[in-house]
Amino acid sequence: KAQLSILAQQKKESGLFMSEKRIAFLTNSVLTFGGEQRVLALLANGLSERYAITIYTEDSPATSQNPYNLSEKVHVKFFKPFKAGVFIKAIRLILKFPILKKLRDFEFTWYITHYNPILTKRLKNLLAQEKYDAIVALSDRLSLLLGLTAKRGLNSKIIAWEHNSFECYFRTPNDCLWKQDNLFIRAAKNFDECIVVFDIVCFVYKTLVQEMIDFVSSVQYNRGQKEDPDVRKACPG
Repeated sequence: KAQLSILAQQKKESGLFMSEKRIAFLTNSVLTFGGEQRVLALLANGLSERYAITIYTEDSPATSQNPYNLSEKVHVKFFKPFKAGVFIKAIRLILKFPILKKLRDFEFTWYITHYNPILTKRLKNLLAQEKYDAIVALSDRLSLLLGLTAKRGLNSKIIAWEHNSFECYFRTPNDCLWKQDNLFIRAAKNFDECIVVFDIVCFVYKTLVQEMIDFVSSVQYNRGQKEDPDVRKACPG
């Protein structure tokens, strides 16, 4: 018994009994076809060998598939982060009328309809109770929402992971992060890191938010690669 006790103590001191780190990903889809979905599935599968991985997805349970063989070790939870009450739904509906589309050019409109305190508080309550070590939001509005939510006091490492170009996100009229530059800058103050796909995108984002966060660029890897991808490299400059 004494020998077993000593062995158990040695394992504990070596870290073998340490609690498993927990990582959450927020995405609009992982159970349908697409480049972003494939990259997330590949990364989550690799990380699940060492960490507890949870993916929050806006996919519909009724129509979900698994085209990229997401591992059973990865926990999938369905959520609707932008689900709103009757009042906000009415505003969103009104903004679809051509005569009122100009209102989408105002930052305050986006704040009220997609990032208001009710939505950030609900997301904070959802994530805080799980006590994740790191939370990664994939792309545009989810990154922005997570950044504003983190301001409420999430005790996790906050990472934004952008999969498209600056022009696509910020300069496509009435889509993605159109007219939301300042909101993104506010959110970025709460990012620990922001991962982008190409070095040139890294430069443009860095210009936008200056020195608020540590920007890095994700490595490109080939389709069918079997090895675990090194998902980040330092952003030059």
